[in-house]
Amino acid sequence: MYLIDLQLCKDRLKRTIYLESILLNYTPDKFEFVSNLVKSLDESAREYAQILIFEGYVRATKESLDYKILWESLYPDSPMENFSSLDEFNEKLFTISASIVKTFEDNMKTSRILRSIICDDVEEFKSQFRNEDLNRRFVFLNDQKADSPDQVSLIEYASFFGSYQICKYLLDLGANMSYRCITNSVKSGSIHCYSLFSSDVTNFAELLDIAISYHRHNFVQIFYEKVKSETSFIQSAILNKDTAFFIQCVENQEDYETNEVDPLVSSAIAGNAELFKILLQCGFDIHARDPDGNNILTITALFGHLEIAKTAIATNLYAAEDIKRASITAIDCAKEDVALFMLQHLYSHDNCAPTAVELYHAINAYCPRVVEYICKFHPDFDYKTKDGDNLLEFSLSIKKFDLTAIMLNNGADVNLIKKVDIREEPYCSELREFIPDSF
Repeated sequence: MYLIDLQLCKDRLKRTIYLESILLNYTPDKFEFVSNLVKSLDESAREYAQILIFEGYVRATKESLDYKILWESLYPDSPMENFSSLDEFNEKLFTISASIVKTFEDNMKTSRILRSIICDDVEEFKSQFRNEDLNRRFVFLNDQKADSPDQVSLIEYASFFGSYQICKYLLDLGANMSYRCITNSVKSGSIHCYSLFSSDVTNFAELLDIAISYHRHNFVQIFYEKVKSETSFIQSAILNKDTAFFIQCVENQEDYETNEVDPLVSSAIAGNAELFKILLQCGFDIHARDPDGNNILTITALFGHLEIAKTAIATNLYAAEDIKRASITAIDCAKEDVALFMLQHLYSHDNCAPTAVELYHAINAYCPRVVEYICKFHPDFDYKTKDGDNLLEFSLSIKKFDLTAIMLNNGADVNLIKKVDIREEPYCSELREFIPDSF
């Protein structure tokens, strides 16, 4: 539960609590994860991690050697012995915690309260809890860029982490239950927490959508049984890449033909390669289009879904012109993997090669791998853009000097460059090796 990518966590308080939860429960099997994690932290957070590892070392018995190995691998120039005593450690821990955790008045107490919620440690929670905070709302999950930071109560926060014992304790004390407690329980996947709040639930369709989007399959089954006769959930299953639930919907005889978007198209948009193959095998039309008229190849080009592009082309049901149009779309969207695959499929035969048109698009969208691939076929580098520039001059005009170099390395004639003097800066320093003495 705690092994998440802390680099994605914008809120410093939440990041700190997760960091504590990970490092104070460190075991050797987590060595690689913890090592990479700590190395990726900024300087202040790394210093805090250093102290947490030391605290784990002091508290541990049998595992103390493991903490020492972890420490020495991360901080070879800062031996553990730099801390002369536990009192010195505690003093530094407080100082750093106080600088990181700024949300509450009592920084250290808050840190321990939130850690106890995440770990569902009701005894630790009781020792830190203040009655005046029962229904108070705090900025726990503060997005620093938000205009109005979201405020939640202790019980809402506990329900988000599926902390049943703490939710129950707070309810017994008279905490106000909100609808968010219900949705948070579903998001956490905690049936036990949900049972505390669900006595008046009626909108099962909304909760089913939440369960599908968070991949909480235990809740999916519960809610689907209550609403399966009311509406179709095929689109939700496809867009959330839940193949098993999609199959269940079909087996329940939901009419996919009434859906606004064809299921095969939806699976392509969602990038669900597994479901895409299943639908093809079931006879869905490979030539289906989205409401904007885009076929499946174009959709894979727009979204960069390589595996689906491979499956679609492998049907041999698309004309070369369709693949060519889709490849240019992929280039324009800078989806290089898809673009290269389509180009390689198109031009793997003799007497067939990409043209200067594709090269122009690749330069304009800055796709260096595509540029290099096309250059191997010696296209017309003197192809003129609407401004009258050839492709070398065009790449220089948009300051893509590395693309100019790729073309020159692959046979383009430097003498085609007439609109600028490449002996002058900034061109000279970038292209010096390509400028002949007689130029």
